[in-house]
Amino acid sequence: MRPRAGIWLIGVLLALAFASPASAITPTITEFSNGLSSSDNPFDIATGADTNLWFTDAGTGRAIGRITTAGFISTFTTGLTPGSSPRSITAAPDSDLWFTDSGSPPAIGRVDTSGAIHEFTAGLDSNSALDGIAAGPDGNVWFADHGPSPAIGRVTPSGTIHEFALTPGSTPTGVAAGPDGNVWFTDAGPTPGIGRITRTGSVQEFSVGLRPGSSPAYITAGSDGNVWFTDDGPTPAIGRITPAGSIKEFTTGLPATSHPLDITSGSDGALWFTDQGTKPAIGRALTTGDISEFSTGLAGGSMPSGIAAGPDGNVWFTDLDNSSPAIGVITTPPAATTVSASATGSTTAAVLGLIDGHAQATRYFVEYGTLGGSLSATGGRNLGTTIGPTHVTIALNRLRPNTTYQARMVALNGTDSTPGNLVTFTTGPPADRITSMRLRPRTFVAARSGGTVRSARAPGALISYTGSQPATTRFTIEHSVVGRHRGKSCVKRTRRNRKARPCKLLVTVGSFTHHDRVGRNRFRFTGRLHHRTLKPGNYRLDAEPHSAGGIGRVVRKSFTIKAPAPRHHKKKRG
Repeated sequence: MRPRAGIWLIGVLLALAFASPASAITPTITEFSNGLSSSDNPFDIATGADTNLWFTDAGTGRAIGRITTAGFISTFTTGLTPGSSPRSITAAPDSDLWFTDSGSPPAIGRVDTSGAIHEFTAGLDSNSALDGIAAGPDGNVWFADHGPSPAIGRVTPSGTIHEFALTPGSTPTGVAAGPDGNVWFTDAGPTPGIGRITRTGSVQEFSVGLRPGSSPAYITAGSDGNVWFTDDGPTPAIGRITPAGSIKEFTTGLPATSHPLDITSGSDGALWFTDQGTKPAIGRALTTGDISEFSTGLAGGSMPSGIAAGPDGNVWFTDLDNSSPAIGVITTPPAATTVSASATGSTTAAVLGLIDGHAQATRYFVEYGTLGGSLSATGGRNLGTTIGPTHVTIALNRLRPNTTYQARMVALNGTDSTPGNLVTFTTGPPADRITSMRLRPRTFVAARSGGTVRSARAPGALISYTGSQPATTRFTIEHSVVGRHRGKSCVKRTRRNRKARPCKLLVTVGSFTHHDRVGRNRFRFTGRLHHRTLKPGNYRLDAEPHSAGGIGRVVRKSFTIKAPAPRHHKKKRG
């Protein structure tokens, strides 16, 4: 694999508090030419069911080509006639790719992902001039025929062809399945227009909104529910037509010497197109009509032709450069979806998302803030270089209890940053807080019988504290023993380490719970645990409150169990 020189990459963006405008992107263009010769003529391209890109080659070799996302090119010729001239190509619901062949005789071809080719001619006029092709909404494939008897044609998965006649003089070029269940096409004839044909062949064309001298070229369905097309007329434009037939054209951002040709909808929701103008370029139009063009990485003799969204999330195109034809790829911004955000406590939350870096090194982070307020950003995390959506999670800390927040996942690659959708969540109530805790006396004799907790007037140590809300407090008792140093740790004394430096080691003895009320709580700790009396020695008591708001701060107190006084027995008289 030999990438053509001129790969373009302008740095990696820093993590932003807000994503930059969608048009301010820095894509990288890479072209692959190994496997092609100067006699090749790659015209159109489409993504196959095998996650490779397939293209037509109308050059001397007359072939259907395949390129992997790594840039390895193969070509297939068996099944094509000597007079073939493969032109447009599309992926179909039957997992094969279908293409138009404008050679002699004209044909509709099918190629499976192993490279086996079969062509169909029955139903076509010998003078047919076949052009654009697209999978239709009815499970069939539709194509444009601008021959002497212009028509929009339909071919079934079994290869049966039927054509629907258009007005004489029409020049249909591109076709696309529309969001309304119909097939849309461009007509560059004497009365240029954008046409719509139903599944049964009923045709209607629209021209109001087109500029004088318009020459609609190719067409695609947009992410906004409309249909978009290129206009290669005297005033080059990118056009939009609604399902109702309302046309609007956009020109700002296109040089006067542009020649926009093919167009596709990218994974980033934008429209991408090829421009064979004086300065060849790959163009990008937002659904708002804002247009940008990118040419760095293309050779001076480049002629970008077909274009398609690739399986890696980037956009791929063919280049008819007379000296060095190539298949190219231009990177796209990452995709970011905020799947959910939910509180995990009174001050914590978790944000789940899906990130697709489009085969580029990608980072991601979360923007969050109180509802209606400004957003802050977490630190970025590396996703690596992946293809396809990847599940990610980021935890949020130090939030305010009982507060509604908004959050979104943001992805960042070398092309741009993309914010996901904002979602809201509300943190829980604050955790219980123990204050003014006392244990008196600190040194006492453990009871010989009874339970761990008794009334405040029973023998033992009186524990008292104030709770901020109803809670269950877990009291953990740890026994202080002499251990031995092992590195920075203090471990239990053994025969092997008995000569090591001594240290203080806390060993958990057990725990008990107390159901707290709001305000002051008091009870007597008897010095017994699990029906056993604690041995004389030093201990620590950890109080950890659990409430609806989560786990509160641990409060610690130390105490000592002392040995009971010895009993004295009176001697009996003899």
